[in-house]
Amino acid sequence: MHTLHIYKRYFSCAKLFIGLLVFNLMAVGTADATDFTDTGPLRIRDQFLLNMSLLAFEADASSVLKTGTSRVEVIGTVSNTFAMSNAMKINLERRGTRQPITLDDLRATPGNGFYLDAEVYRTAISIDRSVAEGLQIGITFQWLSFIGGSLDGFIEGFHDTFNFEQGGREVVPRNVHITYIRSNGMEVFDYSTPGLSLGDIVLRAKSILTDNYQHSVVSLETSLKLPHGRGDDLFGSGSVDAGVQLLGSYYPSTTFYIHYSMGILRLGEWQLFDLPSQTLLSGMFGLTLRTSPSSSLIAQLTASQSPFFDLDLPELRAVSLQLSLGYKHAFSNSITLFGAVTENIANFDNTADIGFHAGISVNF
Repeated sequence: MHTLHIYKRYFSCAKLFIGLLVFNLMAVGTADATDFTDTGPLRIRDQFLLNMSLLAFEADASSVLKTGTSRVEVIGTVSNTFAMSNAMKINLERRGTRQPITLDDLRATPGNGFYLDAEVYRTAISIDRSVAEGLQIGITFQWLSFIGGSLDGFIEGFHDTFNFEQGGREVVPRNVHITYIRSNGMEVFDYSTPGLSLGDIVLRAKSILTDNYQHSVVSLETSLKLPHGRGDDLFGSGSVDAGVQLLGSYYPSTTFYIHYSMGILRLGEWQLFDLPSQTLLSGMFGLTLRTSPSSSLIAQLTASQSPFFDLDLPELRAVSLQLSLGYKHAFSNSITLFGAVTENIANFDNTADIGFHAGISVNF
């Protein structure tokens, strides 16, 4: 019942947003061209089950808020992760029919391996404030839930419709949360009941480096993740993480914009998986097409190095590649809604299969 309650809570919001989105696609925009200032990329992050405890860059506009103004943004995301090591997949597929999966089943595969099956729900509240000309600071609070969810049947049907491989989905239970990793003596098994908890808090500051008369903007953003837990679960790593990313935007016309970012992360230790401190690189390339004075379509591709390279699990070591497609609509010069979907496009065992995002941004 608790799982169903969480599911209904998130998807009732999603249904409302979709209804508003359809209405606005059919209607004339309500905001003037000068009002719709949020033309940057989608402010969403990586949603892989194992990465939620770690600092990850959110794609962001290179511009900053006008001096003395603030922004509050609420973003809800649900993503489905179903991933496993190749040896684990081969062993499970031998069963032929859908059967419950136990710890003994997972341990029956020799050597190192992993099995991840869960839905991740994330609600993030971000508050940003321009404190000086060209300087913006902000904070993000996030709440996380790892549950079995309800999307497995939908995803299996989608795969059947387009003749995609199920990758072992058809021989394990649907809508069950299991996190299992075994590597060189380290073993983590989580078959817990649904839960909701505050994740680590993120502080950030963004400063304009160059602003070329609305043709291009380049800025620098620094981020700091502050832990509140001990690092013995998936809700927080227990360590401070920090990152710096260069953000850029180029405006070749009044309706078409190009965005990019390049970042470096310094992650602290995470005792749950025996991970040491490490340095990772990531990047983003995005396009925005304004379809009306108050609406835009966005596509963005992100690439990130894996934080699990030190584990003897080749599938988790690969670089993650994810594509997001979204739509924004401004109801006024202060309120903007967006919806988006994220799909992994390569190295499918170290990213979420699919993620759905909905958000509202209010400037004042």
